[in-house]
Order: sequence, then structure tokens, then C-alpha cells
Amino acid sequence: MRQLLLSFILFTCAYTVAHAQIATIELNVRNAKNDDVTISIPINHNYFAGNERHAKISNSGTLSIPLKEDETGPITIKVLDKKAFLYVQKGNSIKISLDTANKTNPWQFEGSNATGQHFLTENFLPKGRYVSPIMYEGYQYLTDSAAVDVEEKINRRRLSTFAEEEKLFNQFQIDTTFFNYLKISTNYYFAGITAYAIVHQFRKQELPKNHKLYQSSLPSDFEALWHKTYQLYPPNSFSATQMLWVFDYYYTYLVKYKHYLIKKSGQNPPSERENDDLKRIGNTINSEFKDHAAEYALANIIYSDANSKLYQSALIELFNDFKRQFPYSKYAPLIQPLIEDVIAFQIKAKAKYASGEKIGSKYSQINTLKELTDQFKGKTILIDTWATWCGPCKAEFQYTKELKKFLNEKDVTMLYISIDEDKYDTRWKEMIKYYELEGTHVRANKELQNDINKLIWDGNGYSVPTYIIIDKQGNIAEKKAYRPSQKELLFEQISKHL
Repeated sequence: MRQLLLSFILFTCAYTVAHAQIATIELNVRNAKNDDVTISIPINHNYFAGNERHAKISNSGTLSIPLKEDETGPITIKVLDKKAFLYVQKGNSIKISLDTANKTNPWQFEGSNATGQHFLTENFLPKGRYVSPIMYEGYQYLTDSAAVDVEEKINRRRLSTFAEEEKLFNQFQIDTTFFNYLKISTNYYFAGITAYAIVHQFRKQELPKNHKLYQSSLPSDFEALWHKTYQLYPPNSFSATQMLWVFDYYYTYLVKYKHYLIKKSGQNPPSERENDDLKRIGNTINSEFKDHAAEYALANIIYSDANSKLYQSALIELFNDFKRQFPYSKYAPLIQPLIEDVIAFQIKAKAKYASGEKIGSKYSQINTLKELTDQFKGKTILIDTWATWCGPCKAEFQYTKELKKFLNEKDVTMLYISIDEDKYDTRWKEMIKYYELEGTHVRANKELQNDINKLIWDGNGYSVPTYIIIDKQGNIAEKKAYRPSQKELLFEQISKHL
């Protein structure tokens, strides 16, 4: 009886483990030890940017990644600056080797659909510094003047990609499910490129009128192609949720295309992704998207905007509506902490400035960097150029406490220069309070921005955050100082100019 009971317990444990762990990925990394690994884990078999698992490579360079049943689907793995894209199914066992020193072909795959995994990684990830491949690819058609040419070029690439995928399938290198996933992804990937190519055409209206690419309106043939693209590959379909870059596709439709239609009707659309626009987007999804597609689109929009840390108050209402519609959503716990930050921001924004937070006098009339820094003659100055829309800028604010202590001890002046547009004046002032940015603050007018561009960025356009050190004589001592996150290096730089 005891032996029978023991056998039953062992069987139950084995059954539970087998069903808890549906698929496995074994990662082996060369030329890297104890480095961080970021794995995007699907929710309901769909990619969701907010669901990341963080781990470290062992001393031997290995890492095991077990996946549960609802965690199968499109997965990305990032080690240092190397990224892989996989499609994992129930029962898959995949081995990945990464050689971080290999610049041309760092990833090798073994096991389930190995050749297909390599194909995904090579063809559907961004190149270089670009975050979104479909946005980058869409730029290639900026100078095309006829929609039929754009459509033909992109369709040629689509068919070429299909031919490669079909070859993999016919040679039994990928299974049917993987092949079907590739076909859906490819269709929506190139639909996204088409939509972005038209978005870039639409943006030509924003160029100066003397620019060679300026056009006063979107040509009718591009409008027709835009409409056709969304008819063929509807953003509100379940199939769209399968694509890794679906959020970018949502953006072209829910923001740019809808704004175009509003303008065409003779009205002015709300400011992009501001409170009124977020409410409009939410209403559009609720009226045009259904069931899982609606839940997924809303979760993506709310998460993305909350994660951008612009702290729009409309996100609170959108999220509360989302929870009422989808009370058991697995996306909600990942969004909740970001919404709590929005609530905290809205409370703090109504408070008064702390004693050390100062708005520069008549800052809108300051036209040169020298004119600005002359106000602090005889002082070493650390300048932080930033913007409220700049994620990396705001990420550096977490190091403000240590920086402030050092600057106070060394009697160094802290000067913040925002390059935000006039319409974001209120948000700029609110963020000063929220991030507790002690120092003097100015928001640069166009003349001051142009002067800084010439002096610091060599006339090549703005790059924020940028940190500048001005010595006691008023000279630019460091054009590109280290960031607060590199505190020891930054403190050493500042100390040279005391």
C-alpha cells in the first residue's frame, strides 16, 4: 500500500511538472558571463512589451528558460546588444548558442524549427539603432511620388519573403504551425511598412514650404493605398495580434490615419497622444475592435503611453474602464504600477515648487547660451539638456539625489535646459516638481536651441540628454560630459573645473 501511494505521488509530481513546463529554451553564451538576459514572455500567446523576465547567465555561460503553456508564442531574447526572435510552440525544446564576439552571425539554433528561428531573427528585428523595423523600412519610400510604385516595391519584397518561407516548409525545415505563423507575420509586417511609408508621405506637410519634399496635402493615390492596406490587413483582427510589431501598426491606424480623416473632414484633431486623443483612441478601439483584439489593443495603448512617462491623466480613466471590461485580464497587473505613477504625478503636479526648484527669470527672452550662463559668472555650472518626451532623460533623474549632494558640497550650479515646445509648458513645470529637480530651469526658445545646436551638437540637430560643464570663466569646458548614472566619471570631470 505504501509503495502504491509513493508511486502515485511520484506520478502526480511528474505530471504536474510536465504540465507546468510546456517548452524549454537552453541558452549558451560565449564571451559573456554573469551578464543580464532580458526575455519577453508572451501573454495569451501574444507578444506584450510589458512582460519581461530578467535573468543572469551563469559562470559557465548557460541559462535555462522554462515556459508554461500560455507563455508559448513569439519571444525575444536580448543579451548585451544582441537580440533573437523565436516562435515557440508547446512541446518545443530549443537550444540557442550566442557568440557575442561574432559580428556577422552571432546566433545559432538547434531543435524545434531551428532554421525558422534563425529566419525570424535575421528578417524581423530592427537594424542598428532603430527600435521599430517597420518604421525604419517605411522611410525607404520617402522620395517615391507615386503610390503604385511603393505598393509594387513592397509587394515584391513580400513575395520574395514568402518564397523563402515556402522553401523552408517544403524542405521540412519548419512545421505547419510555424509556417502559418510566418505567413501571418509577413503579411502584417509588410502591411506595417506600407502604412508607415504613407505616414512619412503624410508628414511632408509638416516640412518647411521651401523644402524639396514639401507637399501641401497627401496625394489621393496614397490615401487610397492607405485605406486598401487596412482593408486587406485589418488592425482589429485576431491575426494582427500575432505580429511582434503590432503596436507600431496600431499607431499608424489609430493615430495617424484617424488624424488624417479628421483633418480631411475639416476639423482639427486633438494633440497627438494627449488626454483628448487618448480618449478618442479608447473610443475607437471600443467601437471597432472586439473581444481579445480589443483587450490586446487597449492593453498595448495604455501600457505604451503610461510607460512613456508623460503621465497623462486620461490614462487613469482608460485603465479603470479597461479593468471593468476585462476584470480577469492578465495584462492589468503589468499596467497597474505605471498607472500608480500617473496618479502620484497628478497629485504632485498640483503642489508648490520646493525651495530649490527655480524657474529662470524671463527665460523665454534668452537667445544664447552665453547670455544664459553669464547669469552665474564665477560659478562652475553643470547643464542638463532634456525634454519631457525623452525617456533616457527621465531615466537619469533617479540619480539626482547623489548628484545634488555632490554639487552642493562643491558649490556647483545646476542648470536645466528643456527643449520642449511651447504647448508642453505646463507638463515641463509639472515634471520639475514630480522629479524634484533642484536647480535653475529654463525652456529654450528657438534662438537658444539653435545656438546650443551650433555650439554643442555642431549644427547636426538635437541629441538629449546631453550634459555640459561650464567653467568659472564662462567657457564650455565639456561639451559631452558623462551622465549622472556614470557618477564617478562625471564627478571627476566636474572636479577638474572647480
